[in-house]
Amino acid sequence: NHRQLNYFAHESSYVDEGAVVGNGTKIWHFSHIMPGAVIGERCNLGQNVVVMPGTRIGNNVKIQNNVSIYEGVELEDDVFCGPSCVFTNVMNPRSHVSRKSEYRRTLVKRGGSIGANATIVCGVTLGEYAFIGAGAVVTSDVPAYGLMVGVPAKRGACGVRRVRGQLRRIGGRAPGDQTIEGARIMNVPMLDLVAQYHAIKDEVLPAMMKVIETQQFIMGAWVPQLEAEVARLSHARHGIGCASGTDALLLPLKALNLKPGDEVITTPFTFFATAGTIHNAGGTPVFVDIQPDTFNIDPAAVKREGDHAGASVRANGRHARADRHREDQRPQADRRRRAGHRRAAEDRRRMADGRRAGLGHRVLVLPEQESRRLG
Repeated sequence: NHRQLNYFAHESSYVDEGAVVGNGTKIWHFSHIMPGAVIGERCNLGQNVVVMPGTRIGNNVKIQNNVSIYEGVELEDDVFCGPSCVFTNVMNPRSHVSRKSEYRRTLVKRGGSIGANATIVCGVTLGEYAFIGAGAVVTSDVPAYGLMVGVPAKRGACGVRRVRGQLRRIGGRAPGDQTIEGARIMNVPMLDLVAQYHAIKDEVLPAMMKVIETQQFIMGAWVPQLEAEVARLSHARHGIGCASGTDALLLPLKALNLKPGDEVITTPFTFFATAGTIHNAGGTPVFVDIQPDTFNIDPAAVKREGDHAGASVRANGRHARADRHREDQRPQADRRRRAGHRRAAEDRRRMADGRRAGLGHRVLVLPEQESRRLG
């Protein structure tokens, strides 16, 4: 009499008493729905599908041919199970040992897709809209929207890398938006150097070609030009190019001829080389907090550490903004024989209260590394 209900079951299929099947669901040839199974509305179960007791299947779930949903498996709404994909519910099955008390729960969250012949080892959770490639063997939890491929399954090329590939194909324009349950979402790469390059291409490319044509890749004529320009922008006597930001931090510390016991005030809100160069130069790092609005070292924190330092250096973090509060810091620097020493990782021309970043310091370090660019 189940064929008179508001779902369809092919005459070769079996829906046992005690099974619950929602309206609009279709169950095709040679499938078997066992007692205690719960299936939602508008689902489609292909040929030779077995749904065991103790399973739950949400609404609008598509299960292709030759799939067994074992006890302990739960499929939320809008899940897709490709042909012959496999679920398990015991980690180490043996014919001669009963493992029914060891069943492990497997959860496929809303919108997840499992490719053909993939295997989902029991005890894992597949996050919302996760995508499991064909033939993959999933042995651990998968995050929401994660793409898993291979044996054992590993994260595939998705997220930032996928968006970056789209940007390359369409000439730097933003990828098309996606819509999920009426919510408009967009994948935003953490760092898009391609788009940044297109914005400055006309200025950068001719300069790069001049270097290539002269083959002066080390200490060419453009190095002193850059040094002079940096000095001019920084209102400094000299600009010195270094091989790395770490070298640029180390050289002025070496010039100060630090002695054992000399303490250098810095912040943990920075790249590890800031404290590393202090140690390499013979000093001892002393960490103080930053101001939340400027990311500069907090003058009040410097003052609290004042009684502990001898000849000390103030080294700001890599994310510091233009130094709005240098008036608060300079009296302490003069009183304590402190040489200002900082990294300015943001735009060299950034202004704060009319002053460029880093002005008023005895040494200013400007690291150039493409992974630190702020776009």
